[in-house]
Amino acid sequence: MENKYWEILKELNLFSDVTPINSNEEKFSFFKSLTEGKKYEPQFVYDKRDLSDLEKLKSAFEFTPIDPAIKGSYFHHFNEQCQWIRTFAMRKDPSFHLMLSNLYPAPTNETVNEALNILKSEKVIYPNDENEKLSFMEVKNILEPELLKLGFTNWKVIIKPITAKMMVSSLKNELIINENASFSRLEIERLKVHEIHTHIQRFENGKLQKYKIFQYGFSNYLETEEGLALYNEEINGVLSQDDMRKYALRVIACQWAVSKGFYELFNLLNNYISVDDSWNLTLRVKRGLEDTSQVGGFLKDSLYLSGYMKVKNLKQSAIDNLWIGKVGIKELEIINHF
Repeated sequence: MENKYWEILKELNLFSDVTPINSNEEKFSFFKSLTEGKKYEPQFVYDKRDLSDLEKLKSAFEFTPIDPAIKGSYFHHFNEQCQWIRTFAMRKDPSFHLMLSNLYPAPTNETVNEALNILKSEKVIYPNDENEKLSFMEVKNILEPELLKLGFTNWKVIIKPITAKMMVSSLKNELIINENASFSRLEIERLKVHEIHTHIQRFENGKLQKYKIFQYGFSNYLETEEGLALYNEEINGVLSQDDMRKYALRVIACQWAVSKGFYELFNLLNNYISVDDSWNLTLRVKRGLEDTSQVGGFLKDSLYLSGYMKVKNLKQSAIDNLWIGKVGIKELEIINHF
């Protein structure tokens, strides 16, 4: 009986709101200006989001019979999606950059301090691995057998331009590879654990539960989801110190994005990472904005480290319970009812 609600969310494709359709063109303009010694703030274009989409979702939600045991969780999820739609339907509003920054909380002082401590650690270089880069087709040929080995036959590996190097779309059963990215073999081993053995595994576990919200995610589950993925990388021996530095830098990038435009943020990050990596990270935290000279941004990336810190503090029995589906730590108190 929940199918209509999730079908509408799939149709609305909310992630397109933070996926600029002209990122390649703006990257070219940005680096051209950079080589000429000029300042350039990328101007991104997105598919349009309309408030009528809110009515579609409301209609699906209102006519979806929901068991009282899970009704509260569904209301929280519905309100979260409504906030997202309202925010991006107002992209032309002068205060949009502030609304965007409020979708995810700015990193806490505790998370920032942990990130700074990680960044003080000595950088480790893996020359042999870094010299060998795999194309997206080579990566596709590695990931598809991994999915089949686990019995995830309903998943497809898709190649297209996205802001991340790789991501999972649970609503579409897609593992998406960025067509503009290249990968080292060590990175693929890490991403297999992160994307397949965590994100897709939790989705598949959620399919075994009574309610679809276990598949697609409770409200605010994302911090736990990404934190568990990092924890899973660590216990599987694929999380290097350099990887931790990258996750830490995502926190600092989110902190800086609140008060800086794209160009300034890019130059600050370039003190720590390569030019290409600086572009990719700045894009990640500035996506959603049209005029990236504005302060604020999409602060989701701070959740990886904060979620990892919270998962690490749990008892092993609690961590084991997180594998029931896409639940957050706050759901641990109620999952025994299902």
